[in-house]
Amino acid sequence: MACNEIAALRLALIEVLGGLPARTQLISRTRKDARRCRPAVDEGRRIYSAHKFTPEQVRQDPARHGRITRIFYGGKRRSVRY
Repeated sequence: MACNEIAALRLALIEVLGGLPARTQLISRTRKDARRCRPAVDEGRRIYSAHKFTPEQVRQDPARHGRITRIFYGGKRRSVRY
C-alpha cells in the first residue's frame, strides 16, 4: 500500500470513529496474528513502541481480566467475553 493510501484510510477511520453517537462502542474484528504496538514512551523519536504484540497474546494473558455481557446478535441473545 502506498503512503497516500494509508493516510487516506487513516483519515477515513478518524472520521468514522469521531462521529459515533454518545454511549456507543465500536466492536470490530481483526486477525489473530495481526501485530499491534502502543505509542512510544521515552524511545527517542519513535512514534510507536518497538514492543509488538498480537490480539491472541492479549486474549491469553492471565493478568487481563475479561468481562462477559449478553448482547442481541444474529437474531438471538448471546454471551460475549471481552
